[in-house]
Amino acid sequence: MSDAVYINSENSAKDQWKLLAQYAYSTNIVRYLHQHGFADSERLVEYIAGCFRQSEAYFIAAEGSPIDISPLLQYYGAVTLLAGASALTRGGQLPIKEHGMSLYASNIKRIADTQVIPRRNGALQQFAGIFSPGCLFVNGEPWTMEEILGSIPDLKQDFENCYEAAIPYTIPIEIVKRDRGSLERIAKKELTRYESPEDALGNIEHLPDSYLTPENTSQYIILHRKIKSPEIGAYSLFNQKHLQIAHSKKGQKLTPSQIINMFMGMFSVGFLSRYHPEFWNPFVRSDETGELLLIEKFIAVCQRYFPNLVLNEILKSRIQFVNKTKGILDFSTKREML
Repeated sequence: MSDAVYINSENSAKDQWKLLAQYAYSTNIVRYLHQHGFADSERLVEYIAGCFRQSEAYFIAAEGSPIDISPLLQYYGAVTLLAGASALTRGGQLPIKEHGMSLYASNIKRIADTQVIPRRNGALQQFAGIFSPGCLFVNGEPWTMEEILGSIPDLKQDFENCYEAAIPYTIPIEIVKRDRGSLERIAKKELTRYESPEDALGNIEHLPDSYLTPENTSQYIILHRKIKSPEIGAYSLFNQKHLQIAHSKKGQKLTPSQIINMFMGMFSVGFLSRYHPEFWNPFVRSDETGELLLIEKFIAVCQRYFPNLVLNEILKSRIQFVNKTKGILDFSTKREML
């Protein structure tokens, strides 16, 4: 999914839901199932259609609601969308009976201190098996909200501004086009928060499988892709590539996909607002640290980009919405613009 598919759009949020809404109609669902070698049934088709319709309704409701309740609505939209997309792409409904995670938020002073506790047999792990293959959560091993927020490319700058001592789990990559292919490079200033660049790069899963030995210059670390090597990393909403640093959990290295990171984060914020109003209410009313700005950014990124990421998984393409006017002629120079 390395090459982007560009779709011209004046309203990307609206247009991504138009594409997802295809799967709220039985004819399209049956066609997709048959094209991918799955059998259909009335029950399965209605389940998928209902999930896509409900998820859009939840996201719309979340966008129009105050932050007092919008995180919970957004989480319900996310879990419903993943349930429908899972059933569509694997040809059957997942046996989900619980969220697959719990929230620990006792005596916290920051949102960053809340902990998501995975449980092996719930929705979290089942969704990870589809949308983040190879990510096997350690049962009962906590993930802090700081870890989760630090793993989302679009939040990197806001994350570093908010938590001055925190270590981010994404490293921006600049792709340089050349006559003979392209190279990728990391600005060394992006690695100042780590004990050493070698430690940071050493915790990127599959880096040696995808790249030759890194080269050092005064300002950059240069990465050359191996021929026919697997694509690793993640892309931000604005098409900026990032490499992802693995999380260490009881000796295991885990690198959840953006979908799963956002899903855990939405669960954390949604359930914090619902079940811990004694913390949430004063936080949204009178936060003085600036953490609220980061959480608002997180909610906004999930609102716009989470459905896009799910759409990418369904279509097996990296959909990039752009706003460009094509075919306008500049008669003063007699050349075609854009």
